[in-house]
Amino acid sequence: MKTLQLILIILIFSIYSQAQFAKLNLTHMRYGDENKFYSAQMLGVAGSGLAHRGSMALSITNPALIAPQKGKLNLLAGLMVDKLIEDRQFPYYDSFVGFNDFGSYSYNLNYYFAPYFQFNYQLPLKHFLAIQGGVIPFLDFRYHYAEEVRDPFDKTDKLLGYNWIKQKGLLNQFFLGFSTKALSNLSLGLKIGFIQGSIDSTMKIQPRTSGSLFTEQLQKRTRKLNNMPFLINIGAHYIINKRLAVGAFVQLPYQVEFKNHFQNDSITVKEKFTYPLQIGSGIDYRFQSILQARVFLDFIFNFSNKFTDSRIANLNYRQTFTLRGGTEFFFFHSQLPVRLGFAYNTLPYNHNLANTLLTVGTGWYLNHWHLDLAAGLNHQEFYQPDLFPDSIYGLQDRTDLDRVQWTNYFFRLDVTINLF
Repeated sequence: MKTLQLILIILIFSIYSQAQFAKLNLTHMRYGDENKFYSAQMLGVAGSGLAHRGSMALSITNPALIAPQKGKLNLLAGLMVDKLIEDRQFPYYDSFVGFNDFGSYSYNLNYYFAPYFQFNYQLPLKHFLAIQGGVIPFLDFRYHYAEEVRDPFDKTDKLLGYNWIKQKGLLNQFFLGFSTKALSNLSLGLKIGFIQGSIDSTMKIQPRTSGSLFTEQLQKRTRKLNNMPFLINIGAHYIINKRLAVGAFVQLPYQVEFKNHFQNDSITVKEKFTYPLQIGSGIDYRFQSILQARVFLDFIFNFSNKFTDSRIANLNYRQTFTLRGGTEFFFFHSQLPVRLGFAYNTLPYNHNLANTLLTVGTGWYLNHWHLDLAAGLNHQEFYQPDLFPDSIYGLQDRTDLDRVQWTNYFFRLDVTINLF
């Protein structure tokens, strides 16, 4: 019985990793989601701005942007808040075995918080050289899920038990970047970052009736890094004229290795993920108007078909791309920015789905102080097998798929100060 319990628990933790349906929350738990918005200014324009002169956050992606910063020493500190609403629904049928609709059986709402910090300093050298460093949330594995299980054949809707998944883990990137001016209008940059952190997962199955496969079970897993992942970004920024600039970057592949320790059974499982090469380019166009309007447009290509998981032989991932666009206006003598953004991102594991994002942002600029805030909205709908087999409670496992709706809200609030 103990072996059977362990097999079931490991099965649920791996969560149908071979499924070819959209996996979103399952992939999120296993591989993490990359944080694409390192500041409120960046979120306000949906992450666009690979050529944005003066963007302190985007220099993490394109380190050549470190050079055009205003001031010799800049500090940025902020808080990211992500809100996730998950609505999981099962299909139900009429007496003639005809499909009727989906009925919601699990509704989860969770907030996730993380701070970030960056600094930028122009070295007092004869030849221009600027550095930038800090710490940002990079790969986010956090996920909370809870559901009630009820008997579908009981008229009183009898409670059979509870299922929980709680995963805590955020891998932070500590980075240091350098940028210099090869020409008066050409900047080159290099950023080196390393990842640190660990992930704790808890799964709990709590039957409330007899006839279950086993009694209440609590399984804990700790995933600790087994290596020191390094991220290397190379970037370039070229100012064509006062109104137009272009930028480009390359992010080299990196590997993340974990040791999975199942505490209840003293089992350790190793795994290794290879995150592939990314390349991208963008433009920064500035209108000559009283609003000082700026338009940013980026294209990023990800060789996702090269992503590997040491425990899964054939992921069948495809190459993906991201298109981001944003506008930025300034009012009241450049004191009040207003930002709008849109992003479109294809997914590596499903050719029929894509992510879209709408964002808005503003702030207040007063002398050397900048206050920025932004919000973004993303909605996804996909189909997926039940996370917990019904056979746990003596029922027959369903073969049809659940409809899962995810609504993500992104918030960023930060303060930037130009010391001198």
